[in-house]
Amino acid sequence: MVQRGQPFGRIQLFAALACISILLFACGSETPPAADPTAAVSPGSSPGVMLPPQFPELADDFYRLPEGVPAAEPGRLVRMEPLDAPGGVQGWRVLYHSTSVDGRDIVVSGLVFAPAGPATGPRPVVAWGHGSVGLGDSCAPSRSPGDLIGSSTLSELLRRGYVVAATDYEGLGTPGAHPWLVGRSEGRGVLDSVRAARQIPEASAGNRFLAFGASQGGGAVLFAGELAPEYAGELELMGVVAAAPAAELDLLALLPEGNLTAATGFVVMGAFGFKAAYPELDLDAILYPDIVAQRERVERLCQEEIGSRFRSARLDRVLKANPAEADGWREAITENTPGRSRTQAPILLVHGEADQVVPVDVSRLLFDRLCGLGGVAELQTYRGADHIGVIRSAGSDVLAWIDARNAGSEVAGRPGANLCS
Repeated sequence: MVQRGQPFGRIQLFAALACISILLFACGSETPPAADPTAAVSPGSSPGVMLPPQFPELADDFYRLPEGVPAAEPGRLVRMEPLDAPGGVQGWRVLYHSTSVDGRDIVVSGLVFAPAGPATGPRPVVAWGHGSVGLGDSCAPSRSPGDLIGSSTLSELLRRGYVVAATDYEGLGTPGAHPWLVGRSEGRGVLDSVRAARQIPEASAGNRFLAFGASQGGGAVLFAGELAPEYAGELELMGVVAAAPAAELDLLALLPEGNLTAATGFVVMGAFGFKAAYPELDLDAILYPDIVAQRERVERLCQEEIGSRFRSARLDRVLKANPAEADGWREAITENTPGRSRTQAPILLVHGEADQVVPVDVSRLLFDRLCGLGGVAELQTYRGADHIGVIRSAGSDVLAWIDARNAGSEVAGRPGANLCS
């Protein structure tokens, strides 16, 4: 069954971006002047990428791992502590084992929330993929659980009887660099958070789960859906919801700041995130030396700080080559673009038509590819909704869709939505 309009051609978006990129790199100087990597730069100056040299030390002992933590099966709890939670909710901060891109045992932090009181049976789980918060350990959502529990969507899921397992992803909260937008790492972190939740007796989490994420989290849960059968076969995935997902990474890398909010900062985060996962990648092949010199500092900053520091930086003063065309980078970007293999469970994509961070056409392209793989996919767009506002605009639709999948109902689509099955 297919209900959809004219497929959106990938070449249409790529052609537009190619024109932008040609102008961008043709107009920029071939070799930007060197900058003092320790100097602060005021807003509006060029290149506007210098970062503060001092950072506060993190004092929370919960995240400090003893040396020689033995490897364990993915999802195995290392440590947990209860949280102060609102009435009707119980919560825990957790550390659990997961697997890096190259197969190493790692420890990831996160949160688990559940309805208070005894359960009548195993509770369904929603694996929560958070949006971009930055690269530093202090940015991890588990360090500020009140911010997450304040989400109306998460609160409503708990009210409806779901357990919510919310990973921080690799390298946020726990030691090591955060491989931002590296789908295999993030997808495994999402799946292992469900396994971790199942080890908390008071949560009563079952093996049936759905995955919901937005922005970076949208890409993370899409990868979780693709990886689930092979990586976590004991879990039963009922559906995936991705809001404004980070997809079509080769195209997003070319969008200049004039078209996307804080695009330059995102590009730098992507370069450093991929380098964390793939040490063999050459940063000097795509970034100017003064940007590469900022890596250690940028990896300790949160999203707002990164966006602020790079806001006045032109993309052509940061990128000296298109990452999607550079050796090694091209393959890594392709590998971490979701929708390359079929997800067995249904997928719902929701996207705001006024999104200035991830353009709505990204989800249209992804939807076409998911349909081409023979999966069950639905795309709903929301007029006037931006990157953040789409969660509010789509909230009731997302909750109804999750409830329907949990109940075992067939995906029927809704007025105005594109559906392939």
